[in-house]
Amino acid sequence: MTDTSELYTWAANACACREYCCNDIRHKLFLKKASPAQVAAVCRRLTDEGFIDEERYAQAFIHDKLSFAHWGRMKIRYELLCKQLEESLIDRLLATIDEEAYLKALNALLTTRLQQLANEPPLKAKQKAARTALSKGYEGHLVMKALDSIEPANADL
Repeated sequence: MTDTSELYTWAANACACREYCCNDIRHKLFLKKASPAQVAAVCRRLTDEGFIDEERYAQAFIHDKLSFAHWGRMKIRYELLCKQLEESLIDRLLATIDEEAYLKALNALLTTRLQQLANEPPLKAKQKAARTALSKGYEGHLVMKALDSIEPANADL
């Protein structure tokens, strides 16, 4: 597939099925052996016609990673930066996250992990739960604060 119009049609169909950013489409087009000029032309046209919208993509990405993968802000930010989205866009959208829901998700993650580690010594269980939350991209100070608030509810910890 080397014709620019064929590449555009393929990419437009892909974008109609789900959200993509320019970086994702660029990568897929290079896998299809498209030239850099073709890739630039297809991405520009997709953006101009509304098939690709970086803000819409970032909003969907943030929503999905918070809701389904239970990622924290730091991991989401890193992944969006890897997709070459503008830092100002990422910061603006991450600031719209509902803080109460975010903390509730963190507490749920930690509580579940602590329940899984019920047979571990208390300190080791807290360390493992903290590592789990940190690896999912939650901020360290929030993890420690959440662990301290969960501690009184669990007499074993």
